[in-house]
Amino acid sequence: MNDSIKLLDDGSSDRQYLFIDDAINMMENIVFKQKEENRNIQGVWNICNPNHITIFELAIISLYLLPKFSAITTLSGYNL
Repeated sequence: MNDSIKLLDDGSSDRQYLFIDDAINMMENIVFKQKEENRNIQGVWNICNPNHITIFELAIISLYLLPKFSAITTLSGYNL
């Protein structure tokens, strides 16, 4: 069965994905580093991956890795 990956827009939105283990390690490092240095820094911490990927790029990767999909289509009618 060959389906297409359907995007709701042109796929130009980008995201940053992170393995949950990496996020947990980063949070532990923040907590334990503060404890070691006897500091208490409060506030918001941004834990993220510095690499960005667009939704369209992710769709292309999925297209090549998953044989179920044979094309990428968008609502505007663009097909790949």
